[in-house]
Formats: sequence, structure tokens, C-alpha cells
Amino acid sequence: MPSTSPTEWPRLYTAKEVASELKRDVRTIYRWLKSGKINGHQFGYKGGWRIDETVVRQMLAHLTRGSVKQPAKKGLPRSALLNYRHRCICPHCNTSKQQIKAGRNRSGSQRFLCQVCRHSYTLTPALNGYSKDDRKQALHLYRKGKSLRYIGQHFSVNPQTVLNWVNAANLRRPAKVTHRL
Repeated sequence: MPSTSPTEWPRLYTAKEVASELKRDVRTIYRWLKSGKINGHQFGYKGGWRIDETVVRQMLAHLTRGSVKQPAKKGLPRSALLNYRHRCICPHCNTSKQQIKAGRNRSGSQRFLCQVCRHSYTLTPALNGYSKDDRKQALHLYRKGKSLRYIGQHFSVNPQTVLNWVNAANLRRPAKVTHRL
């Protein structure tokens, strides 16, 4: 077995060192390691990750070529996300200064907070609820005599929601005709 001296061993980087080298956040490096985008070795439970120098150099070359596209965030286009402080105008006080992100609403749209007037707002609100076409089709199936449960399963909604649509439309199911002789 040939012996190698420690000077011939490849340099191993920690996740923090890789993050500073690639100009990325440490959490991004950990995510890449766990998904397999970067090959590394984990030593023990709390030993941390070690990444070979050749892998770091390959990733650096890959990133500088511009072939890695960062995923755009939900809600707004990437250009709006980059300059959201300059593009956001508070609908309450009409100022574009001191606009900060303030979480997301139930539908996933980005919320903003105007620090001037303390008004919270959404630039592009996503609508909750169901489309009018779905409601019309559900009411049509109800008129044809289908059960609330069947309609709910067909549209992946709760049967109570279907009943609320029926009550809002003031619909009555056609009477069943039974012929007795």
C-alpha cells in the first residue's frame, strides 16, 4: 500500500468556507449537500460536512458560467423582488420609502408594511376560493340530482361548501317523480 503524506491529501472545506468561497448562505450549502447537488462527507452526527477542494472549484466554475438559475420566489416576478423597496407604493399614504416585507397571507402572497403610516398591504393578492366555473358546474350537477357528497368529491371540496353554494343560489332540487298505480 503506497503511503501518502498529509501534504498530498486534498484540501477539505467546511460548509462555512464553501459558503464564503461561493458567496452563498451557509443554509444554501447545507441544502445543496443534503440534496446531492454538492458531493461532501458528513463526519459523525455533529462532526459537520467536509467538501473536497476539487468539488468546490467545479461549483465555482459552474456558478461563474451562469448556468445555475436561482429559483424565483413565489408571488412577485424576480425583477420586482430585487427592487421591491423602490417599486412598492403604499396604497394608504402613497409613499415608496420605508416599505418592508411583513410575511405572507393565507393564500401565499407577500405582505408589506409601510413604516411611515404602519399600514399593511399586498401588492398582488392571490384570490382564495373557487372559480365561478366550478361553482356553476357543481350547481348543474346538483340540479341533475347528484348528491352533495358526490359533487364534493368530484371538485375536491367539502360537501358543506357545495351546500353553501346551493343555498346562495336559492336552488331547489327537482322533485322526484314516483308513479303509483
